[in-house]
Amino acid sequence: MGDPSDIHTMDQLVAHLCRADQDRLGLVLTEMQLPSEALLRRAQWNSRRYTRTCLHRTESFELLLICYEEGQATSIHDYYGEKAWIRPLIGRLLEERFEKGSDPGLELVRSSILLPGMTSHVGSENSIHRFSNAERGRTVSLNLYARPLRRWRVYDQGGGSGSLLPVGHR
Repeated sequence: MGDPSDIHTMDQLVAHLCRADQDRLGLVLTEMQLPSEALLRRAQWNSRRYTRTCLHRTESFELLLICYEEGQATSIHDYYGEKAWIRPLIGRLLEERFEKGSDPGLELVRSSILLPGMTSHVGSENSIHRFSNAERGRTVSLNLYARPLRRWRVYDQGGGSGSLLPVGHR
């Protein structure tokens, strides 16, 4: 398959992902050396909400560029059993992980700041999360989903209940 650290173009990244086994997709994203500038040309911005730009999609994976203006965040959600890897390209991304608590509602169990070059994995367990722009300016992340997302579960933090919705609904 080649060494993911030899990835320097978008075409090389897609070729590596297309050849990788499902269990090695995250490794490709983690070890790639693709310059951020190669991806940032595809960035799209919206002053009202974060944007999701599909860079490549197959039956086995989907690669998205997620762009956050200052103060923007995702809803609290999970990927309904799918796996994902999130790698910031510019800015700082606040990752918050939640669990259903003993009382109604969700309990924040972990928060961390992701910096460019770091990668976070969201698996099928403990996967309720939210991402927020933790920067005074813009933040961009490269998200890889092992199988494309068609729906996700969006949660109410106070009540803890989740609703299965098409991806993108908040």
